[in-house]
Amino acid sequence: MRVFLTMVFVIAVARAGGADDMADFNQSLEKFLEQQRIFLNCTALDPVSHGIATGQYEDMVRATLDLLRTYGTPSDIDYLQKKTALEAIVMRDARLWQVMEFCSKNKGWEDLFYKWQFIILQNEASRIFYHRHH
Repeated sequence: MRVFLTMVFVIAVARAGGADDMADFNQSLEKFLEQQRIFLNCTALDPVSHGIATGQYEDMVRATLDLLRTYGTPSDIDYLQKKTALEAIVMRDARLWQVMEFCSKNKGWEDLFYKWQFIILQNEASRIFYHRHH
């Protein structure tokens, strides 16, 4: 009976840790998406910058998915894929004035983007999920 209760406690703690990990990751993910939404939409009129923004975004998402395949769960992976779909953050149907207004409300985004002062999603995922296994 004692061994059974110990096992139940260990499983409960592990699940609680996993929930805490996802809560921490969700905070980082929301901040990441907020920043990337600005970068991806506000670079749209400059093909070179937009290509860089899109490439960086896709690379970070892909690297984070790779980490979650090792340290996360299938539901973590599904969740990330849905949240990071480009359709969810790019203002494809917006008029030019709407995008310009959006960008003007987010002054200083250029400095953050070109100086790499933004969340690197795979670093956040590594920091949060790595301890599950180490």
